[in-house]
Amino acid sequence: MLRITSLLRALTAAALVSMAPAWAATFTTDFTTLPAQAATFGSAATQNGVLQLAIGAGQVGSLVIDDLEGGGAVAGFTAEFKLKAPAAPAGFAFSFAPDVEDAPFGETGSGAGFTISFITGQGSATAQIRRGGALLWEGAATLPTAQFVPVKIDVRTDGALTLTVNNQELLKDLFAYVPIPGRFGFGARSGDSGGEFAIDDLRISTIPQTGPFVIAASPTGPGASPASVITIELQDFSAEVDPASIRLSLNSGVHVPTVSKEGSITSISFDPPGNLSAGSDNVVVLTYTAGGQTYTAQYAFRVTVVATLTSAMAHATVDTNAPGFRLRVVQAAAAPILTNTLLRAEAQLAGTLTNEATGQPYVNEANLSAAGPNGFIQETGVINYASGGTAGFFANDEGIPGIPGNTGHANNFATEVITWLYLPAGGYRMGVNSDDGFQLRAGLNARDATSDVLGFFEGTRAGGETRMDFIVEQAGYYSFRLLWFQGEGSAHLEWYSIDLTTGERVLINDPANPKAIRAYRSGPSTPYLAFASPMPRSIVETNATISLLLAPGDSPIWAETVQLRLNNQLVNATVKPAANNQTSVEFTPTTPFPAGSVQTVRLNYSDTQHLDYSHQFTFSVRATETPRLSIALSPTGQVTVTWPGGGTLEETTDLKQTATTWTPVAGNPSGTYTTTATGTKRFFRLRF
Repeated sequence: MLRITSLLRALTAAALVSMAPAWAATFTTDFTTLPAQAATFGSAATQNGVLQLAIGAGQVGSLVIDDLEGGGAVAGFTAEFKLKAPAAPAGFAFSFAPDVEDAPFGETGSGAGFTISFITGQGSATAQIRRGGALLWEGAATLPTAQFVPVKIDVRTDGALTLTVNNQELLKDLFAYVPIPGRFGFGARSGDSGGEFAIDDLRISTIPQTGPFVIAASPTGPGASPASVITIELQDFSAEVDPASIRLSLNSGVHVPTVSKEGSITSISFDPPGNLSAGSDNVVVLTYTAGGQTYTAQYAFRVTVVATLTSAMAHATVDTNAPGFRLRVVQAAAAPILTNTLLRAEAQLAGTLTNEATGQPYVNEANLSAAGPNGFIQETGVINYASGGTAGFFANDEGIPGIPGNTGHANNFATEVITWLYLPAGGYRMGVNSDDGFQLRAGLNARDATSDVLGFFEGTRAGGETRMDFIVEQAGYYSFRLLWFQGEGSAHLEWYSIDLTTGERVLINDPANPKAIRAYRSGPSTPYLAFASPMPRSIVETNATISLLLAPGDSPIWAETVQLRLNNQLVNATVKPAANNQTSVEFTPTTPFPAGSVQTVRLNYSDTQHLDYSHQFTFSVRATETPRLSIALSPTGQVTVTWPGGGTLEETTDLKQTATTWTPVAGNPSGTYTTTATGTKRFFRLRF
């Protein structure tokens, strides 16, 4: 049943207050029949009193509702409905935008307005919030499958969103919306294996735009920096905001913000003293008047836990006549494609990654014609590389140093970027856009494996941004190391800072931008732990061995002083010279590590100047040993897969599909499977 009600009356003063809305139009239906003001597209159709958006394999369907406000801007709205979602990989979207199309759409939504998406698969769901195509928030959603669950989308007239799914608040008071005219749309895509997306009992209520509104607010939602500055911008509409009326509170404490007005825009900012507590939940309330009416805006944000670069990590001087970065590039043979893991990349850079075909470390195939005698390539500009054309946020991409390699391919490389950045005290946000993986570290010597990890992405991605916040205690020069690694296909890398207030991205060391953080490629160097297996903070099996590689700084390492302790107990480690004046430290326990335990490794030594150094880190031992696959190829072309501990062996031919299809191998064997190599890629996994 459908009911649309237009309230053509003057709004009262109470209705003008953003926290006390007056609804102007409502749309309700139980989908017994399709309302005349709505239309379906693609696979969408009413069935037994519900609207099925998509149900069969690969279907896409949508419902589009006519403009409820007759072309006027919508200040806020509430949408309530029941949603049924499948367990299989698929997606759903709720959209409100001026340009919602009369066409089927899936989880990406329709139009350039406001979209909430749910992406399902493997028994879990991810929710995403976008405005104007930009991702504002992403998080896990409890979305029981194959049953209807209630969903409520509440957008207040101050632009604050509260999203409730299955009676649980996923987020509250996130600034996510700016008034626009438009139409509402619901769309869904079922995956290759099908699965039903359906909605029922839909109710939408809208509020027309009648007064000033918020066009920007920061910070909001999770992930705020401890050094955040609170900023809000107001847009005049039908009445002018009175700057003298503005009041701001943070966590119930009233503060005096900085207020300015230019044209029809009023800007408010407040810099909290010191740093906000990591992990804290905060509420900002703003009140103001316009045309004699009072308005209120309220937002919530959570401060993220971040790394702190302490004063002990700061260097007083570097060579400021050497701007830029030093790059060390290593590349393995074109095949087989190496795994995109941090451990692989670190081992490759350390020269310890073994080619299984030869039993020897991989030969470096990178083109080092531009490298100096120490093997480093100098970069005096910015880190903005792409294997072809332009990728990421910045134009004018350069080719990748050292790649393609001497044999002409661009696969299987790892690059470390070394620099010292000058950073005044305060809070910072950096970003890395990479294809494939990366890790960013900082510390007294960022090449040390125990230095602070600011952020990373491990795996394969066709470009993506990772943001990292941190605090600098004291102004100085800080050592940074950016690790980048690639498997196959296209590749790109960008490293930049992000303004905590405006969100502006600026490439590190951009000579054309005065806002750029300055980088220098030459600075002081202390001895460092160049490689560690297990890696710090990693999880390993019970039979792991300890393998460490020490690299000298400005002075050589005194090998006779090296001592290795495990859980404060001195152990009999093997210490011997390694390539490039490094020192290898190896230890194999006589008994396996206890399952579920945490192990502490401490390394002490001196250099030839009799200066003492130490490195300490922990790793965890898996609580239960993970069943492992073993794959062997015989001289006659027979492939034998063996595995202990049960499970079903499954295979696929392509890991890059949107929804990879895994099927049990023929005969459903137990423990051993033998087949003939055909030259076609085949991937195996165990399912329990």
